[in-house]
Amino acid sequence: MFRTLFAFVFLLSFSLTACEERLPPPEEEPPPGEEQPPPDDQPPPDDQPPPDDQPPPGPMGESSNAPQQEADPDIEVTQDDLEAIAEIEVEAQNLQIDRHTDPEGFESLVRDEGMEMEEYEQLNFAIHRDPELQQRLYEKIEELLEDA
Repeated sequence: MFRTLFAFVFLLSFSLTACEERLPPPEEEPPPGEEQPPPDDQPPPDDQPPPDDQPPPGPMGESSNAPQQEADPDIEVTQDDLEAIAEIEVEAQNLQIDRHTDPEGFESLVRDEGMEMEEYEQLNFAIHRDPELQQRLYEKIEELLEDA
């Protein structure tokens, strides 16, 4: 019962973490009664050319020099990757290391598994996008918990 509850809580936090990584930081709201100035990244009106210091927007209105927000969609998650992620997550839970409150400790766990944080985050994102991978990760976590 405990193992199932732990795995469920883990998957829920895993999903929330992946969502948080993709969300932009919250913007401050002006006090009531004050107008909010237009955002700087708003495209210029159609009748005006873009300023000289900014490249024209891409085909979907996005800036062509904007940093890529999502992981590589072609990243392949192997069984070894799933096992490493599961071991990292179970060890983090056992040691009560949270990636948000103790990023150095969490990064140390990731490195101990032979992975860099960027690779971990890309794999995490790829797993979050694929329900089959999520299920396989869930099963691997349960297996690790049973062996403990």
